[in-house]
Amino acid sequence: MPKLSEALKQAGAPKRADPPKQEPAPAVAKDASLDISALLKRYGITTVPRPIYEWGGYRYSNAQDAIAAAKRGASA
Repeated sequence: MPKLSEALKQAGAPKRADPPKQEPAPAVAKDASLDISALLKRYGITTVPRPIYEWGGYRYSNAQDAIAAAKRGASA
């Protein structure tokens, strides 16, 4: 009994298509060589502290979501 690959060849099964050619990666932007703090300063971007709420091993940026999760956890 012929192997499966031989049987497919005999049956005229289509060959696999070559994988598509990948384009070369774009050149790295000039700003990529600067560190983040320098870029933030250059473009006038400021850091704004904001509260993060943690409950049950999860972090929430919205207090209402954290409270809702805690309520669901208390009722379970």
